[in-house]
This record gives sequence, C-alpha cells and structure tokens, in this order.
Amino acid sequence: GDTLTFNAQAVEQYHDLLDKLSEQGVDRFSLMCAGFIYPWEYQTTTGLSVPDPNEEYEMYVRFLELQGRAFAMVAEEFPAIRYFEPANEPNIESGAFLHKNGYTAGGTMQSNADYMYTESELAHIIGDLCWYINRGVQGVDKDSRVLLPSLCNYATAPDFLDAVYKAIESKTLPVAQEYSDTDPDNYFQILNWHPYSLVTGEIDSDWVALQKEIYAVAEAHNDGGKPVWYTEMGWTDYRNENNMQTIADRYIKLFDTVRGELPFVETIFIFRLSTLAVQHTSEAEDNFGIVFNPLDEQFPGMPKPAAIAIYRYIHGQDADLTPLYKFAAEKENTTKFG
Repeated sequence: GDTLTFNAQAVEQYHDLLDKLSEQGVDRFSLMCAGFIYPWEYQTTTGLSVPDPNEEYEMYVRFLELQGRAFAMVAEEFPAIRYFEPANEPNIESGAFLHKNGYTAGGTMQSNADYMYTESELAHIIGDLCWYINRGVQGVDKDSRVLLPSLCNYATAPDFLDAVYKAIESKTLPVAQEYSDTDPDNYFQILNWHPYSLVTGEIDSDWVALQKEIYAVAEAHNDGGKPVWYTEMGWTDYRNENNMQTIADRYIKLFDTVRGELPFVETIFIFRLSTLAVQHTSEAEDNFGIVFNPLDEQFPGMPKPAAIAIYRYIHGQDADLTPLYKFAAEKENTTKFG
C-alpha cells in the first residue's frame, strides 16, 4: 500500500537545525515541495510529474491524498514549520516543475511538448494540490498556513493567477470530494510569487507595476486581504565584484520600494544565503547567495557586499560587522568586501 515513513536520520538533522535557528529568533519556516510523493507502483520519468487528471484519474486522486498525508506528517513531526508551499513555479515556461509523466528533465520544449499541461489544467492541479495539503496540515494545526505555489514573475503571471481563481470558482474543485469548495481560504491563505526582475534586473517602475498588477487579480476575485510572500528573491553575481556591489544596492532598493509602494508584501526570502560549493548547478545558479559558502576555495565563508548592506540596513550603518565573519576562514587570499 501507499505507506509513508520518515528517514530517521534526516528527521534528527532537521530537528537540530530548526532548534538552532529558533534559538536565534527565526520563526518563519516554510516547507516547499521540491519533489512529489507517488503511489508505490507509479513509475515516473521525473520527481515532478503529476498523473494526468483525465487519463489517470484514480492515480491522480491517490497522488493528491498522498501529498496531503505527507505534508500532515511534516506538520505533526515539526511543529515549528507552520507554512507550506505545495509546488514551485508551476507557470515556468519550460514546464520543469509540474508536468505530465513522460516529461524528460533537460529535454527541449519541442521534445517535451506532449507532456506539458495547459494553463487551465495547471490551474486546476494547483487548486487540487492546495486544497488537499491545506486539509492535511490544518487537520494537525489550525494555525498552519498554505502558500499559493510561487509564480514566476512573468508578464503573464496575472493571467495565470486569474486562471487559478477561476478554477476554484468553477465548482469542479476539489476533485473526488462530495461537494465543491469555492472559498480561496480553503486552498491557500498567503499569496506568493518569485519577483525576480527578469528583463532589466532593476527594481524600477515596470517591476513595481507588475507586482501591483498581480495583486490586483486577487483583489478582483475578492481575495485582496491576503498577504504576499516573496519566497525567492535575489540576483546572481557570476563572481564579479562589480556585480556584487550593484546587487547590494538593488537589495536596498528592493526593501525601500516594498516598504514604500507595496504594502501587501509581508515577507521576503532572500535567494539564497550562500553560494554553492559542492553540488554545482550552473555558473548563474551557483553564484546566487549573499555569503560565500564556507567551502568556497577563494573566499570561504566571506560575506558579500549584499550581506553587509542588508546587515547595516537592519542594524544601522555603524553596526559591528563582526558576526558576519563568524564562518570566514583565515586565509591570505581572502578579501573583506564592503
């Protein structure tokens, strides 16, 4: 059967990590699904395939039930985690994070064309995932909150969010339940997208306008009271020092702009804390991070200008920066940026 168990060693590691972070005052832990749970006999080409609701209906329902159970298990085991994100960037153009079985990771748009869901299909799947996971985690703790799966900051993001609301309003969700549920609060309590500045990299008037346009969709569907989280936001510097200083300035512009012009934004997660030094992905992906990884060969554990700028933004321009260098190795070739 579809039995779920924890990896005991991983559970111990996460308890230790959550305890240490909690002791330092961190209180917003969000769990994002980076790989789905499947019925035991279901074979997939990727860990982000979703059974086709039309062609594989029974498997799809079992799949949804499993997601709800898995998230509920996490909520029960880790009470510090109260925020849950069912999927990542479902509207990404490549379909990489949510697609039909048969999709090939690393394939081309053309080769994967038959395994891509339409916008309407994705919206219905997102609705189902959110409803089942919300039922699971709130069955453990009524204070648990589900985040709308993070949307890519495309110009088409408002249309995608509109499709999600229309799916909820269609009286066809959630699947396999006796009654439909048209209340968005029973799907997600927090709106969420990744507001990367994809065209210019700048926090400019066009960027601000898109943020307001996306939120206006929620307002149009009588859901404007919900807070917005940015569960990813940042820039890659490609290890270029000039880029690092530019990014430091952009973070300050981001915070000032959100505080001054986007009152609906409640929380920003910086992507990411440190660079990648062991499991390399790409030059761009590796060099997100406001601190160099402690295993970095050139600048182990060193804060970048962005880390220094953010620290000063919070603690004052004359703040003692010593804590930022706690994990910096003493090496002759290290440089103190900023």
